[in-house]
Amino acid sequence: MRYQKIESRIWHDEKFNTLTPLQQRLFFYILTCPHGNLTGLFVLKPGYAGEDLKCLPKDFTKDLEKLCEMTLVSYDFETSVILIHNFLKHNPITNPNQRKALITQISALPKTQLIQKFVGLNPEHAEGLKEVLAK
Repeated sequence: MRYQKIESRIWHDEKFNTLTPLQQRLFFYILTCPHGNLTGLFVLKPGYAGEDLKCLPKDFTKDLEKLCEMTLVSYDFETSVILIHNFLKHNPITNPNQRKALITQISALPKTQLIQKFVGLNPEHAEGLKEVLAK
């Protein structure tokens, strides 16, 4: 079981408050779903999320596109990889073992431009991901 921080001030966040209740629920699901990891960059198949949330694929896609539009997440529809933009800001890597796990988890992802975007959002992890980025 993983623990994620969700700060209570999210209820006063301008972006979050422009979302519908179902879009807010999707965002909380993405933050806490069993498919996530310590990086905030992971594979999230629409079918898995739809089943977990008991929603139609078209509703999932529409709500996910809104989260992307609000720059809360990015999603690669070809590889089903999702990136939570501020994940490591609220759930930082705190020790060498987590740093190793971060590299291992990102290395295992399908090839996606979101790895480069992850590095852009989290430049402190660029050094360890040079080999991954070179592929």
